[in-house]
Amino acid sequence: MARARRGLGLLLMTLVSSLLLGAVAAAQSPADLGASPWVERPQARLRLISATTAVGQASTLLLGLEIVQKSPWKIYWRSPGDAGTPPVLDWRGSVNLARAEVAWPVPQRFTVSSIETVGYAGTVVFPLHLRPETPGAPVVLALALEYLTCAEICVPERASFSLLLPPGPATPSAHAQTLAQALALVPSPQVYPVA
Repeated sequence: MARARRGLGLLLMTLVSSLLLGAVAAAQSPADLGASPWVERPQARLRLISATTAVGQASTLLLGLEIVQKSPWKIYWRSPGDAGTPPVLDWRGSVNLARAEVAWPVPQRFTVSSIETVGYAGTVVFPLHLRPETPGAPVVLALALEYLTCAEICVPERASFSLLLPPGPATPSAHAQTLAQALALVPSPQVYPVA
């Protein structure tokens, strides 16, 4: 009985995802496939990007949180130093998502009035390794992000993102190269452990 319910739920999720995909595809250009709409904030713009336009049969999907910050604003690393807080990613509300892990690129050091902090200025892409509960089934991502952005003052910010990865061949998206470059900036576990 439980297996039948799960199968029915998966069928319903596939149907709803297909309908959503049709609506999204009609409104998107090819460059937009595999990316959420930009979220605009006074200090930055942010979006989710995917290395592929569909889920394929992979047990792990590569995505990224892309943040393009205006100068002189910055955000913080997972261990921010003397001040600041790291970004917090909340995936509740996502469908067919078993696990999400953030990979942290090598950060910069900042010193302001003898306060040492560690983070990112300019553009940063945080690689995200996502594991679907059911490989091959559509993944509907819902991300709520909380982060602290600082220049001369610090401003707590929030942003919400949604992205549908439909079933089908895992064709590389227009963002695959950006994500490969972001992954190259993540230290290997032997050099600096990633928590």
